Amino acid sequence: MSTIPLLKLPILVITNILESMGLIDRFLLAHVSQRMKRIIKNSARVRNHRFLVFFNQRAGFRFETMDRKTLPEDFIVEDDDAADMNYIEKLLRKPFKLSMSKTNRQILTIYWDDVFIGMKTICEEITELFSVPVNGVCFDLNGVDYHLESITNFINSLNPRPESVRVDGEKCDFQQYKYVLENIKSSNNLACHAEPKEHLEMGDISLKFEKLYIKSGKWIKLDHLKSIEANEIVIDHSNFTDQILKNLFRNLKGLLHSKTKKLEIYVYRHVDIDTVMDDFDADEDDESRWSFPMDNGENFIVDFNDDPILRRFSILLDKKEDNQED
Repeated sequence: MSTIPLLKLPILVITNILESMGLIDRFLLAHVSQRMKRIIKNSARVRNHRFLVFFNQRAGFRFETMDRKTLPEDFIVEDDDAADMNYIEKLLRKPFKLSMSKTNRQILTIYWDDVFIGMKTICEEITELFSVPVNGVCFDLNGVDYHLESITNFINSLNPRPESVRVDGEKCDFQQYKYVLENIKSSNNLACHAEPKEHLEMGDISLKFEKLYIKSGKWIKLDHLKSIEANEIVIDHSNFTDQILKNLFRNLKGLLHSKTKKLEIYVYRHVDIDTVMDDFDADEDDESRWSFPMDNGENFIVDFNDDPILRRFSILLDKKEDNQED
C-alpha cells in the first residue's frame, strides 16, 4: 500500500492540517491507517468542545463548541435495516454515509446490526481517539420506547461519569418516568424535564446526585426529601400547600438529607406568606427573606420571590461543618 501523501509532510504541518479539519473528517481519516490514527490520537488535540450523547428518534453523539460559533457535528448510529444502499461505504468495517442537515451541519451515519453495541463501540472509539469524556446525555422518553433499560445501562456504564443527564418527554408514561429516576445512577447532575401524563404514587425512592432538577414536582411529598441525597434540589410545579410549606420550615432538619445545602421550590399559585411564616422564631431581614436558627447551631435562610405568575422559595442551609472549614 502506498504512503498517504499527507504523511509525507512534517509532523507539525500534519498536526496543523488535522486540527483545522472537522472531527468527523478526522474520525474517518483515522480509519485509513494505524499510523494516521496514532498521529490523530497523539498530536491533533480537540479543544473547547463538548461531547454529548443523545437518544430520541435516533441515537448518536454530538460535538459542539463551547462558544457555539461553529456548527455541531453529529455521529448517528442506526439499525442496518435502514441503510440506504445508494450511499454506503465500508471504510469503518460497517456501512456508513455522510450527509448535511438543512442547517449545513455535517452528519456521519453508521449502520449497525445492534444499535446499542454500535453506540458502545463508537463511543469507545471517539473517547480513545480524541481523548474526551462524555460531558452530557440527553434523551426523550417519548422517543425511546422499549429501549429504556438499554439506555439507562448505557448511561450507567459511562466512565468517567457524565456531568449531566437531561430527560425530556411531554405527557410521558409515569412508569417509564419512575424507572428513569430509580435507575440512572452514573451522573453528577440530573435534570428531569419530563412531564408524566398522569401522576401516580411514587412510593419510596432513593436519589443520589450533586444537583437534581424536577420539572414536574407534583408527585414529591415531604417524606421524599429525606431520600434525595443532593447538594442542590430544585422542585418545579410543586403541589405543596401553605400548610405543607409551613411544616417543611418547622421540621427542615429532619426532612432534608444532611448533604443538602440548597432547596428551591416553585409553586404556581397565590401563597399567603404571613400564614406560612407565622409563629416562627425567625429574623426577618426584609419583606422576602428570613433567617431561621436551628438547635444544632446551624441556620437556614428562606428567600421568597412573589412573582405574579410563580412563587419561588429558595432555602439556603448554613452548614456548621462548612463554617468550621473556613
